[in-house]
Amino acid sequence: ERQAGSAPLRSLRENNHSAGVEISRVGHGWPRKGLAQRRKGAKNWLRFCSPCDTRLSATDEDNGLGRFGLELYFYYFCRRRGAGGGYRGLIGSVMEVVYEDNHIIVVNKAAGEIVQGDKTGDKPLSEMVKEYIKVKYSKPGNVFCGVVHRIDRPVSGLVIFAKTSKALERLNRMLRDGEIHKTYRALVEGHPKETEAVLENYLISDGRINKTFVADKVLSSQIADSSYEGAKRPERKTGRGPNKPGEAKLSRLAYRAVARGDRYTLLEINLMTGRKHQIRAQLSHIGCPIKGDLKYGAKRSNPGGGISLQAYRIQFTHPVSKQPIDLTAPPLPDFLPLL
Repeated sequence: ERQAGSAPLRSLRENNHSAGVEISRVGHGWPRKGLAQRRKGAKNWLRFCSPCDTRLSATDEDNGLGRFGLELYFYYFCRRRGAGGGYRGLIGSVMEVVYEDNHIIVVNKAAGEIVQGDKTGDKPLSEMVKEYIKVKYSKPGNVFCGVVHRIDRPVSGLVIFAKTSKALERLNRMLRDGEIHKTYRALVEGHPKETEAVLENYLISDGRINKTFVADKVLSSQIADSSYEGAKRPERKTGRGPNKPGEAKLSRLAYRAVARGDRYTLLEINLMTGRKHQIRAQLSHIGCPIKGDLKYGAKRSNPGGGISLQAYRIQFTHPVSKQPIDLTAPPLPDFLPLL
């Protein structure tokens, strides 16, 4: 049904001009094996590409798709009108490139994506960036992509990657020195008592359950015997005694209310320290968990499993050109009714 001259392909070619999307070719010269998987991938792509322009070339020659006689030039890189750069894989997922030059690339991460590989084995954003660079610039061999910083999996927003080792080294130093400024927006349940405030708490992270807790200030020698907000710490199954998560770390953030609805408040947040799950834990501690964040006390989940927290703005000096960079991401759909 996807052969040259079929109705779906004719329709896509006829609608090319009106859709207005750039297309790069991928898949040329594929090996013959795995034909069923390639055919399924092509179907998925055709199903997801309806809002995009597609430049498909269907010829009578055999270009690796066997008897279907279809040379498919389809997209890894599409540019949607008004949405910046995009990366579209076989299953239709899109990676939005917000900024790119010879040294760095900034991507608007979607909720649910991981920045670096972890024990889940899911494909990380860093690997998608490598594929993007490799195919867009026809680079042979391995492609360098350095991870400068990370944001939690259920969080969306801007993430910087380095395309050169020189840029990575300088960006890492800038991050340590606090020269990369990230601003977050969060839609929280309820209404904070103050419209603008600085939150200061001591946080302890428990890696076994991947959660951060607010604790009283304690000395390192007392951590083993202290409790999370009065709760008894569980014993290790190995019989080695209480778990020792490490010293409680002082954590600060500043927030201000941007907009307020009947049930939710939109906050703008600036971190003064960078602790694991810091925003989520501290906002939950004041009785305003982030919408959709079940782990930290939200009443219900969001569709798709993400939370209403976004790294929406990032400001820094370019590590090579020394020009100021100030980037923002489009607001989440949850934010729009209050903006």
